[in-house]
Amino acid sequence: MKTAIVIGGSGLVGKQLIYQLLNDAHYQKVIALTRKDLVLAHSKLEQLIVDFDQLSDIQHQLLADDVFCCIGTTKAKTPNEANYTRIDHGIPLEIAKYAKANGATQFVLVSAMGANEKSMVFYSRLKAKVETDLIALGFEALQIIRPALLMGARTEFRLFEKIFQWVFKPINLLLVGPLKAYRGIEAITVAKAMVNIALQKQLGVHVWSNAELFNQAASTNKK
Repeated sequence: MKTAIVIGGSGLVGKQLIYQLLNDAHYQKVIALTRKDLVLAHSKLEQLIVDFDQLSDIQHQLLADDVFCCIGTTKAKTPNEANYTRIDHGIPLEIAKYAKANGATQFVLVSAMGANEKSMVFYSRLKAKVETDLIALGFEALQIIRPALLMGARTEFRLFEKIFQWVFKPINLLLVGPLKAYRGIEAITVAKAMVNIALQKQLGVHVWSNAELFNQAASTNKK
């Protein structure tokens, strides 16, 4: 029986991931690190309400087999690049270091399609840097999840994302065969894929493409 830590459990993917983990018999405990109460009760769920600027205060509580990271912000919400970097890079890396020191052997990161340290886009460069720095930590297993456009209803309203989702939905139907790699993907599909990938625990560093996420989630549905 395994214990999981979830970073970013209040977000689009994070919420779905917590539900999947709570309903999976392989996990006996799910520790959600959040800024506020998720308003969710379950015998397997432990919520740690934390100040993400004072993570050293809880480092000894970060005891798990697998760490799942879904945390992220946006330019609109966090226009300052230093603060943006702290959320998308600093927090995951700090928690990863503490958890690994406490015995965690696997880290599952939600990155993004197009992550590239040479990209002209700040977001893509930052995601690539997170990947690179996590690789350097040397987890037994590091699973890098690279979804395309995330589909689903967020708690917070993101105007441009909603518009893009609305425009992209009919296009999605046309993306078949090799083009499936670029298809928008539902948050629940990503969450199912993440759990299935974690349970396989392929050692070393593995990068999972958008198309592979659909296949992994489909495998979960057949079980």
